[in-house]
Amino acid sequence: KPLAKAYLQGDLPAASQTKALHLMAKCHHADTSKALIEAVKTFKINDQAAGAHEAAIGAALVAIADLREQGAADPVFRLFTTLRASSRTAQVQGFSHALRKAVMALVTPAWEDRLIHMIGQPVAPHSDIKRWQDEVFWQITAARALGQLGSPKALEPLMKIVLSPLREDIAPAAIEALVMLGKPAAELATDVLSGDAQELVGYAAEQHRQAVAQSLAAALGRSADSQRITSAAIVLAHIGRADSTEAVLDALGKTDAIGKGRIAVHLPKLPPSAEVLDAFKATYEQSPLDLSISAQHHGVAALIRVIPEFLDPSLTPWLIERAAGLAGNDTANAPFRDPALAVAMQLMTNDQAGEVHKLGELITPEKWQGDHRLAVRLLSTCEQKVDCYLQQLREATPKDKGSFKLLKAATMAGLLAKPKDRPAILKALTIAPSPTLRRVLATALDRLSPRGDAPLAKQLEQTLRKLSAIDDPFLSAVVGRLRARVDG
Repeated sequence: KPLAKAYLQGDLPAASQTKALHLMAKCHHADTSKALIEAVKTFKINDQAAGAHEAAIGAALVAIADLREQGAADPVFRLFTTLRASSRTAQVQGFSHALRKAVMALVTPAWEDRLIHMIGQPVAPHSDIKRWQDEVFWQITAARALGQLGSPKALEPLMKIVLSPLREDIAPAAIEALVMLGKPAAELATDVLSGDAQELVGYAAEQHRQAVAQSLAAALGRSADSQRITSAAIVLAHIGRADSTEAVLDALGKTDAIGKGRIAVHLPKLPPSAEVLDAFKATYEQSPLDLSISAQHHGVAALIRVIPEFLDPSLTPWLIERAAGLAGNDTANAPFRDPALAVAMQLMTNDQAGEVHKLGELITPEKWQGDHRLAVRLLSTCEQKVDCYLQQLREATPKDKGSFKLLKAATMAGLLAKPKDRPAILKALTIAPSPTLRRVLATALDRLSPRGDAPLAKQLEQTLRKLSAIDDPFLSAVVGRLRARVDG
C-alpha cells in the first residue's frame, strides 16, 4: 500500500517510479491495482526512448491480466489499438505478449464491433514488413479475443480469414476462435465445405485468384475448391464434434494431395473411431514422402509427429512397418525414420518393445537406446496402472523436466485412462513440469470426452489460468472442444 500510494502521488523521480512499478507488478496484489491501472492509463508511447519504463508497463499489464482488473479494460484497449507491433515499444522484451495477455483477460462486449472491424482489414504484403507486422499482431489478437468473447457476429469474418490464402499467418488464431464459438461455427464450416454458403464460396474463389496473381506459394498449384474444402475441413476437425466426422473424412476424397495431408494432421482432434484411424493411415500411405504439409516439418514427418495425439498403441506396428520399409539410403530416410522411432517408443506397450527395438537397429544407437531402456523399465514397473504412471509426474524433480521418461509416463497414463480417471489426469496436469506434458495430459482429457464436458472445460480453463498457460493455443483449443462437443 505505501508503495502504491507513493507511486500515485507522483513524487518519485522517474527512475524510482519505474522501479516501483516493477515491484508492484511482481506483487500481483489487489492493493496495487489502482496504481497499475493508472500507470497503463497515463502511459504514452515514445519510440525514441523505449526501454526500462516500457518493460515496467509490460510487467504491469501481466499483473493486470492475472488479477483480471476490469477497471483497466479501457486503457488496455486504447493501448492495444494504438500500439504498432513494428514499433520500438512493441519490441521491448515481452511487451507485445503482455499486452495480448491483458486484452484476452479483459475482453468485454463493448469491444466487439471494433474487434470485428479490425479482423476485416486487408493485410499488407510481406514486402511491406512493418505494416504487415502491425496488422498481423492486431488481427491475431482481435481474432482470439472474439473467440474468448464468444461473438456470434464474428463467425463469418473469422471464416473469411481461414478461407483466404492472403491471410494464412492469421488463420490459426481465427480457427482457435471458431473452436470457441462451437456448434454454430461447425455448422457454418459444413456449409462452406458443401458449397451451400455461396457468398463465402465466392469470397474464397476471389481470394484464391488474388493470391495466384500475387504468386503466393500458398495458392500456386492448387485449385480454389481444393483450398476451400481443405480449410473448412480443418475448421471442422479442430472443433472436433462427432457429427462432423463424416464430413471431414468425406473432404479427404474431394481435395488435392496437399489438402489431404493438411486435413490428416488434424484428424486426432476428432472423437476416437476406427474410421478416423483408417483414414489417417490411408492418407499417410498415399502421400509422397516430400508432400508439402507443414512449414515446420519436412514432408510426411508432419503426419508422423501428430500420431501420439491419437493415444493409440495399435498404430505402433503399422508405423514400424512403414518406417522400416522406406526405400533409399539412411541419410535420406532419417527425417522420417527418426521421428517414427521416437513416436513408436512413446506409444509402445511392453509387448511391442521388441519390434520397436528392431526398427531402432536401423538408426544410430545414440539416438534411441537410452530412451528405449527407460521406456521398457517404466512399462515393466507400472504395467497397466494409470496411477503408477501419474506418480512419475508427481515425483519429478527439476532435472527431469524434459526427460523422455516423463513424456512416456504421461503418454501411458493418457492411453490407459478411462473416463473415471479424468479427475486424476486433470490433477496431474496442474503439476506437470513442462508445456509438452500438459499438452499430452490435456489430449487425454480431450480423447476421453468425445461428447464434450462443460464442467470439465471450466475446471481445465481455471487450471490453465492458474498456471498462466491459457494462452497456449493447443491447450485453449482443448477447452474449446470440450464445450463445442456438448449439444445445445
